[in-house]
Amino acid sequence: MVMLLIDDYKQAIENASQAIQVNPKNANGYTMRSFAYLLSGNNKQASEDIKKIIKIGSEPGAYFLRSIIHVQMGNNKGAMEDLNNNTCPPPRMYLRGQRVQLPLLE
Repeated sequence: MVMLLIDDYKQAIENASQAIQVNPKNANGYTMRSFAYLLSGNNKQASEDIKKIIKIGSEPGAYFLRSIIHVQMGNNKGAMEDLNNNTCPPPRMYLRGQRVQLPLLE
């Protein structure tokens, strides 16, 4: 998590990958890695990790994270579908002290 705060996404991805190797069924490693991929602009890899999180089934915010990727890729319909599937309100996420919010969808 600290690596995300200092914009060291490569190291954050490596740390999360190591956590996943230790316990492949722990969604936290995939969540942190997908967020690092998302922040580094690698939407495809972030999406792959989110699919794994959803398959594990222990992270209710996974659909919210995937909706962010859909918006970045111009897929507002997919984002709305994921938001409708979400089982909890979106998490409050902060980046460099600023709250990160999902853009309004039309």
